[in-house]
Amino acid sequence: MDHAPVGKKLFAISLILSLALLIATTIPHILHQRTTIVFCNVGQGDGAYIRVENRMDIVIDAGPDKSILTCLGRYMPFFDRTIELAINTHPQKDHYYGFLYLIDRYRVQNLFLNPVQSTNQSFQQLLLKAKQKKVNLSFPTAPTQLKIRSARLYFFWPPQTITQTQLKDSNDASFIVTFEQNAVKTLFTGDAPQSVLQTLLGKSELKSDILKIPHHGSKNGLTREFFALADPTLSVISVGKRNSYGHPAKEILEMFEASKRKYFRTDRDGDVIITMERSKIHIKTQNGAERRNGEKAPKFKHSEECCGFP
Repeated sequence: MDHAPVGKKLFAISLILSLALLIATTIPHILHQRTTIVFCNVGQGDGAYIRVENRMDIVIDAGPDKSILTCLGRYMPFFDRTIELAINTHPQKDHYYGFLYLIDRYRVQNLFLNPVQSTNQSFQQLLLKAKQKKVNLSFPTAPTQLKIRSARLYFFWPPQTITQTQLKDSNDASFIVTFEQNAVKTLFTGDAPQSVLQTLLGKSELKSDILKIPHHGSKNGLTREFFALADPTLSVISVGKRNSYGHPAKEILEMFEASKRKYFRTDRDGDVIITMERSKIHIKTQNGAERRNGEKAPKFKHSEECCGFP
């Protein structure tokens, strides 16, 4: 008895089902014009991923190791292997080292580096690898504005003059940048110290809905005055479990308790995922903190409506 026709039919059916599954998982990613911001749990470091309108990918800092790849693997579509823009806020290992792995895994088109450079061997290795991979390197200073589809990036720090001075700490030149879309603004502060934050107190444009707390919640970072200026609805502390620095500092946590503002910690909540689609904003965490605590999603000052969790 000839089983060949049966085998061919089974193969054809299997192929059709596989194609149907591929289409079913791919088409929604393409059609939904939503923007997702993920504050990645990269341990004691910073790493954030932004997918703009399901079309373009941005990475702001990449953490101290290859953990950023795990984060991107969760939220970046498998068929997309290009990162249009990578930004390193300043040349410290807990912010840039993951880019060494990122450039090997993905095609990175543009890398924005801090104008204040480092002679550290691993940072020089990053520069060399970026050139070998033909990544476009840029060194923006404030004020710089970049339009990415319907979103905008604004660089508020460092000014061009700071590159002409001798800095004791590269934190003093850390990028301070906002990402704004659909009237919702997210403020990234890198490891900016109090002295820099105080310098920017006159800039009302820094008023934001979402704030990435500077320097992993160090007591030498966020000030009450800057927190009042930013006036965020939601804040995120990117910090590692049981880190040796004692981050986040009790002074920072007390600031949140006094303000009664919502905040997340990547050491406890894991990745923090914020999805924006038209006027709707969804917030969830990798460890399900919102569902576990039974809390409602915070209402954003600049959104027409805010909804609960999907």
